[in-house]
Amino acid sequence: MKTAMVIIMTLFFSFWGFYYFQTIEKDLVSMVKSDCQGESSYNIDIAWLDNQKPYKYKLGEMNCYCKNLFDQYGEKALKIIFADGQQYCKDWHYVFIQGYFTGPAIGAWIAVGNIFITVILQKIMKKQREKDSSANYEAVTFAIFFTQYINTSVIILLAMNSFVQTQQLRQQNSKMNFLVGPFDEFNSGWYLRIGTAIAFAQGAMVVFPHIFTLMQSIFLCLRRCSDRRFSWNTKKTSKIIQTEYEDLYTGPEWILQVRYAQLLATIFTTFTYSPGMPALYALTFVIFFVQFWIDKWLVLNFYRKTP
Repeated sequence: MKTAMVIIMTLFFSFWGFYYFQTIEKDLVSMVKSDCQGESSYNIDIAWLDNQKPYKYKLGEMNCYCKNLFDQYGEKALKIIFADGQQYCKDWHYVFIQGYFTGPAIGAWIAVGNIFITVILQKIMKKQREKDSSANYEAVTFAIFFTQYINTSVIILLAMNSFVQTQQLRQQNSKMNFLVGPFDEFNSGWYLRIGTAIAFAQGAMVVFPHIFTLMQSIFLCLRRCSDRRFSWNTKKTSKIIQTEYEDLYTGPEWILQVRYAQLLATIFTTFTYSPGMPALYALTFVIFFVQFWIDKWLVLNFYRKTP
């Protein structure tokens, strides 16, 4: 029961992080209505009037006007004051910059959430059962795999897509409708914005899990140096009991069930989105190839040898 509550709370918190990115995407969708290729110049009054219209009637004149002005004059264009005294081009630039980094930010949010899930579930499972219990290993593997897959593949659909919503509700583009995403189909915009974020999250899992291993190795090295009184003689030690000496110098235990769960989550995410993004197959191959050699080196040189 405790594990289930932690999973639900973690996924709930993750969803509200996606909701923040959803609001950014809605601002971007509300502003960008065309590719601005129809005219060579745009009028400030027409742009202002178009911006006052409801979302479904906007033509995107403000975006085209500010973009054209920014391309010509740079940041000086952001100081333009409109008829109502507002600097809409400054707001446009803020939304545009946020939207530019939304894809990598979503990917980083997913990766950080997966690492948090791994650490929390691992600690909870250790307290609930015996450390060497095979049932514990299976429970940890399934819990981490299930939660990471939901966090990577499912929640992002709930936050960013609106397949089951009515067209009238989608056209409102309201930030209060947190279950109505800015995308109603898997189009080129979805793959460019959300597909890129998923690919980034998959690739980040090559690096993020090993950050903790790096920190662990640095901390372990400092403990060993302190044990030797910062001497270069590696045979020197202040430990008296044999078991204490072995615990310090044999390295940490390699947690196979965690790595297995992460690989399963990567495979299932790839199978979920690969029909529209075949490049995920190549990315997954690279991820597994790199992880294999990193884990092999760590098992042979860092982790505790299995009996």
